[in-house]
Amino acid sequence: MAVILKRGEIPIILFTVVSGIILFSYFTGLIPEVADELIGWSIILVSFSYILGLVTLLRYHLVRIRKREKYWPYSAILLAFFLMFLVSGLLGGVGGYEGIAVSKEFKDFLWLHMLAPLQTGVLSYVGFYMYTVFFRGARTRSWDIGIMLITAILLMLYTAPIGAAIWPGFVPIGAWLKDVANSGAYRGIMIGVGIGLIALWLRAVLGYEKSYLGGGR
Repeated sequence: MAVILKRGEIPIILFTVVSGIILFSYFTGLIPEVADELIGWSIILVSFSYILGLVTLLRYHLVRIRKREKYWPYSAILLAFFLMFLVSGLLGGVGGYEGIAVSKEFKDFLWLHMLAPLQTGVLSYVGFYMYTVFFRGARTRSWDIGIMLITAILLMLYTAPIGAAIWPGFVPIGAWLKDVANSGAYRGIMIGVGIGLIALWLRAVLGYEKSYLGGGR
């Protein structure tokens, strides 16, 4: 028994059976009740993984605060905001008591006046970082980098209101790039991802892929 557990054959068998039933039901339409039940179990397992992640997060940052490690105040700030958002999420939608108005205002303040501006700031930073990547790529003499730069500039002018003000032709060009070229490339990528997932599933079923068991490879 120890040899079987060490080799990881039981997890591989469980993975093969469960995934095989779900795929069989998806492509044939048979035994949908069994597949739905297995998917429901997976949702329960995912919920427990959230709890495990929460415990790991609290444990890691509480240890950093207790030991006064480097940058430990950031851990304290993270935990404080985490608890505030957790309380607002749990109590913000509860009715039947007089404090619901105050609780809703507190929740709206956290989500609309704190989280939303922070998300906007992070996205703006990422956007400007991408622009610097484009400028660095412009120094690379390659035709594919040139196509990427031209496409990115056209899409930015299509998205920004100033593009149509400069030249109305940016609108149909940007719409064609977004709806036709981008959609075709996206579908090709998704087909490649699907083939890769099928190959990964076959490797896991045959026992060649064991990274999900925590043993590497």
